[in-house]
Amino acid sequence: MKSKWIWLATCVAAAGAYLFKNNAGTLTAFLCVVILPLIGMLPLLFAPKLQVELHVSASAEKDQTVKCELKVSNKRSVPVLNVEMFTRCHNLRTGQQEEMKHKFSLPPKGKKSLEFRLSSQQCGLLQIAMQLESCSDLFGMQRKKLSYVEKKELMVMPALFQTHLDLSEQAMEVPDSEIYSTEKSGNDPGEIFAIREYMPGDSIRKIHWKLTEKCDKTMVRDFGLQIVNDVLVLLETAGANSAEETDAITEVFASVCQELSNNGVVFQTGWREPETDAVSLQMFSSPGEFPDLLSALLRLPPRSDGSVAESFVNQVGQCDFSHVIIVGGQVPTGVQQMVADNRISILMPRREGVADGIQSDGSYIVQFGTKSYMAELSALEV
Repeated sequence: MKSKWIWLATCVAAAGAYLFKNNAGTLTAFLCVVILPLIGMLPLLFAPKLQVELHVSASAEKDQTVKCELKVSNKRSVPVLNVEMFTRCHNLRTGQQEEMKHKFSLPPKGKKSLEFRLSSQQCGLLQIAMQLESCSDLFGMQRKKLSYVEKKELMVMPALFQTHLDLSEQAMEVPDSEIYSTEKSGNDPGEIFAIREYMPGDSIRKIHWKLTEKCDKTMVRDFGLQIVNDVLVLLETAGANSAEETDAITEVFASVCQELSNNGVVFQTGWREPETDAVSLQMFSSPGEFPDLLSALLRLPPRSDGSVAESFVNQVGQCDFSHVIIVGGQVPTGVQQMVADNRISILMPRREGVADGIQSDGSYIVQFGTKSYMAELSALEV
């Protein structure tokens, strides 16, 4: 709009000069001022036909610089001038957003390669959107909207750390499980894990006598391994005061889950769904399932209200898990309703007025610093 007013003012000035001094020089100046911008608008008469490709790595570590490349090709024989492009980056886990603006032009049948670099200090799933919003004439007086959008996702992985988890005996006092492992054998003769040929050292009581007689060789039964599903790890997505706290909470949650998985502990995870208060619960029984957990975790947006404990009680009712670990930015409301003959551990950033240790409702609080949590939580009794 500003360019148009400048052009109109220039046209008026050129016309005035021609009226006062009617000569070839003023006439040439007037014609140039009027005609050249109109010629510059001719490319806008043709709808741009562009091909856009965005290339970004699928994953990266925190603070790692990632090269992103946008390739734009002009498929028409007219130039596309003064293209305005916006790069928008949104970290779903922390809620952080960043926007960058670029300008470029494309010659007829020309190509353009734009490179830019991204890095994130916090883990999370980065949604990267490259949008070509408009182009203009040569002098920027008339703009035309474009509708080219290219999107990619970049997963910035959390920095996981080792934490020695000591599950209290109270957490292991659960009824017999009806779930058996599909990956490991155990000592429960009530379930058969596999049948195989005898090997030196096998117990005589494992010999399958009927099958041995039929096969003419000694066959044994591997018994089933009961899966004890008594540990629940909840993520509280509300209460974090900064992106740094959200990052620390995410890494603590992921590291606790990794340690449980590596130790062969079958556990369930839970968090509130982004659009509702419904708690999504999922069982994990092997380390091979951990990448799926990370993928879902890094997409969770921060919440400004509510409580995962409150939602769990409203949805599930009585908490039958002998041990619950809640990782989040606050002491969740409703946690006292989950306390029974079990152990409720709350891992959270330090808060003024909140003390570590056993609370009046029976829960157990462990606080950590956003810069020192890896050292402070290297060993946990939960």
